[in-house]
Amino acid sequence: MKSKITILLVTLFVLAFSAQAVAQTKDVALIYGAETQTTIVTDPVWAETILVQFNSELVDPTFSWSPAEWALVLGDFKILDGATLVPVTAAEVSAVGTNYISLTFNSSVYHFGPDKNDLKLNYVNYSGIAITTDYGNLQNTSTAVNIDDGINPILYTYSIQSNNSENTYLGEAGNVVTFNFEADEALAITPDAPIVTFTVPELRQTFVVDAETADPLKKEWTASFTIPDPGSNLDGRVSVSATFWDVHANSGSLSPAVDVGTDDTYVIVKNYDPATVYVNETWASQADVDPPTLIWFWDAFAVIQDGIDGVAAAGIVNVYDGTYYENVTIAKALTLQSYDGGGKPAVSPVIDGGGTGIVVTITANNVTFQGFTVQNSGTTAADGGIYLSSVTGCTIQTNIVTNNANGIVAAYGAGNSIKSNTVNDIDWYHAYPQNFSYTYQNCL
Repeated sequence: MKSKITILLVTLFVLAFSAQAVAQTKDVALIYGAETQTTIVTDPVWAETILVQFNSELVDPTFSWSPAEWALVLGDFKILDGATLVPVTAAEVSAVGTNYISLTFNSSVYHFGPDKNDLKLNYVNYSGIAITTDYGNLQNTSTAVNIDDGINPILYTYSIQSNNSENTYLGEAGNVVTFNFEADEALAITPDAPIVTFTVPELRQTFVVDAETADPLKKEWTASFTIPDPGSNLDGRVSVSATFWDVHANSGSLSPAVDVGTDDTYVIVKNYDPATVYVNETWASQADVDPPTLIWFWDAFAVIQDGIDGVAAAGIVNVYDGTYYENVTIAKALTLQSYDGGGKPAVSPVIDGGGTGIVVTITANNVTFQGFTVQNSGTTAADGGIYLSSVTGCTIQTNIVTNNANGIVAAYGAGNSIKSNTVNDIDWYHAYPQNFSYTYQNCL
C-alpha cells in the first residue's frame, strides 16, 4: 500500500512539474533563434544584418519604438565572434513579422563572411529598459544563441568568353564558350555542384552543364560548352543563367540570364559567313573596330586576305584607305573594292606585294576588283600586279597598277572586262591578254 502511495505522489509531482514547464515555455518571452541575412553596402561602411526571432509578438511600447529609443538598448545585445565582442550599431522591428527584430553591426570593422557560421548572440537587460511582448518582457539568455548562416550566396564577378584564337568575343562552330564566375562564399560540390545553363541565340538551344572548380576555397568556378553546327544560322549573344548552393544549403541563382559579364565580356555566336566585310589596316582588336556593331575577325579585319577568306561567296569586301603589305588571292566570286566609310570608293588603298610574286591573283569567276593601287610585285616574267587565271565574268576597273614586272595579265579565260585602269612602270607587259575574249577600255 505504501509503495502505491509513493508512486502516486511521484506521478502527481511529475505532472505538476511538466504543467509548470509548459506554462513557463508558453508564457515567457525568449529569443527563439537568429540568422544572418545580408550585407548592406553603404560605402565606406558595410553593415551586416542579423534577423532575431522571438517566441512571442512584440507589443507597445517596444513595437512603436523610434530609432532613438532602440539605441538605448543596443548594449543589451552582445554578438560574439569567438572571444571578440562585436557591438550592435542599430536595431529595429523587422518587416518579416512582429516577432522579429533586425540587429546590425559594422562588418567593415568586424568582417563576417557569408560562409562563416560561428557567431553567437546574448541578451542581458543591462539598460533596465524592457523589450515588451505578448508573453511579457523579453528574458535574458541563459546560454548564447547560435547565429545561423542564412545568407544566400551571390556571384561577385563573372565573364563569358570564347576560345576563338582571333577574338574571344566571337563564337563560331566548334569554339568553346566558357563562363568563369566567383562567388562571395564557398559553394557546395555535393549533393549538387553549381548548374550553368547556356542558351545559344536564334535557335534558343540550351546546354546545361555542371560547373567545376580547382579552387581550394570553392569560390572560383568554371563551366563551358562547345558551339554546335546545327545546320542553321546562329546569330546573337550567348546568354547564361546559373543555380548554386553554399555549404549550408542556402541557394542562389543568376537569374534572369545574362549575356554580358561583369567585366563587359560577351560572346556573339556566328556560324555562317557574312555577306559584307570591312578591312582597315589600323584595327587590331574588337576595341579598335568602328562602328562597334562590326565583329572583329567575323566581318571586321585588318588584312585583305582575311576579309576575302571570311566573306560569303558573292559577298563584298570593303577596304578602307591605307597600305596593305600582302599578296592577295581571290578564289571565290566576290567584289573587292575600296571604301571610304561612307559607301563611296576610297582614294585608292594600296596593295603592296613587297617585291615578291604576283600582288593580286584571281582564280575564281565573277570577281569584281576595283579602286586599288597595286604595286611592287616580284621582278621575274612570271610576276606581276594583277593576274587572272582561266576565269570568266570578272571586272577589273579603276585601278592603278604600278612598279610591277607585269601590269594586268589575263590568261586563258573569257568574258572578262578590264577597263579604266592606269598601268605604268612595268618591266614586261602593261596589259597582256592571252586570248581575245577580253574587253579593254580606257586603260593607260
